[in-house]
Amino acid sequence: LYSAPFFILFGALSLFEPYLYRHLFASKDIDRLGGKEFQIIAHKGASGLAPENTMAAFEKALELGVDQIEIDVRHTKDEEIIVFHDQRLDRVTRDSLGNPITGDVHDYTLEELKQFEVGSWFDSKFSDQKIPTLKEVLDFIDGQVDVLIEIKHMDHPHYHDFAEKLVEVV
Repeated sequence: LYSAPFFILFGALSLFEPYLYRHLFASKDIDRLGGKEFQIIAHKGASGLAPENTMAAFEKALELGVDQIEIDVRHTKDEEIIVFHDQRLDRVTRDSLGNPITGDVHDYTLEELKQFEVGSWFDSKFSDQKIPTLKEVLDFIDGQVDVLIEIKHMDHPHYHDFAEKLVEVV
């Protein structure tokens, strides 16, 4: 009985919180951003609309008209540079039967990795997506937008001359 007014007040505040925030606390000076230059960066391609770091994600990002695409690169066992975020394959990589692939990226050759698909975890319509190489991605983007390359897992022995190889591909 004594706590009922508290709950009613709390409930009312909860209902009107967005309104109160917008009108009492948020800045009304929206023009403070005017004249500033912003870039729209597609993180791992358009990774909210297509599987991350896939050609489908990069194609969608270009369709959206982004200013820059961020990609993640790693080495394969045979020291090829691929576009892939995680150290392990488990989260996004599947075999032809749809089973997750286990292990680290650098334990597989490029030829082995190209046998797997990396899209069905996101949506079955992307089951044709493969792990792209850095060269494939750069050739596809073809200078249409800037590319931000994030190097992953540099402390592995496979990465002894990674920077030189990366510059050569770019």
